[in-house]
Amino acid sequence: MDKIVKSAEIKVGFSINATINRVWDALTLNLDKWWTSEFFANPDSTKMVFEPYPGGRLFESGDNNNGILWYTVIRIDDYKKLDMTGYLFPEFGGPSVSYLSIELHAEENTTLVKVTDVHTGAYGEKTPDYLREGWEMIFGQSFKNYVEKTSGN
Repeated sequence: MDKIVKSAEIKVGFSINATINRVWDALTLNLDKWWTSEFFANPDSTKMVFEPYPGGRLFESGDNNNGILWYTVIRIDDYKKLDMTGYLFPEFGGPSVSYLSIELHAEENTTLVKVTDVHTGAYGEKTPDYLREGWEMIFGQSFKNYVEKTSGN
């Protein structure tokens, strides 16, 4: 059966009670502290690794060099924006290409976080809903809770 190529834009936004510096550092330097195993695509993965520079990777790592590459970093604008691209294979709801942007905006004593995930490809009908739910859990709950609990505000 032929699949139709389409595009979807998934947006998630929320405020975190912490400075933009604290939020950026948690995003880029402490990802392994808040991206827990419940979000791993491979049950054999033991940690999430992020290399915060252009060409760097966001990937699951496990024993014997097993793992899954989630994204490659395309652009970093310190304390403002992170852009990455990744591939969604059919077993995870694809095939599609993901263009993920994470933007931070300082507001008094809080930081507004905007996550935008644009998928283009022949993904499944429910894939955008699953992705929105996933990003809300990863960023809107796990990330937000970690930053607010460790920020000292």
